[in-house]
Amino acid sequence: MKGDDGLWKTEKAYEMAAGVEFKVRQGLSWDNAFPADNYKVETAGTYTVQFDEATGEITLIAE
Repeated sequence: MKGDDGLWKTEKAYEMAAGVEFKVRQGLSWDNAFPADNYKVETAGTYTVQFDEATGEITLIAE
């Protein structure tokens, strides 16, 4: 992910099926992972993942 002012975004888009779950981790460790529970993709599609460091919010941006 590339970041600017605490807003991080994946460098490529990922094809995800509905129901896929994932987390965003800080660094190479799972000690700090967001959200506390897994993030669940509601609608299948190709997405760029955006993470707001200040709020811990994950947003999927359709490609």
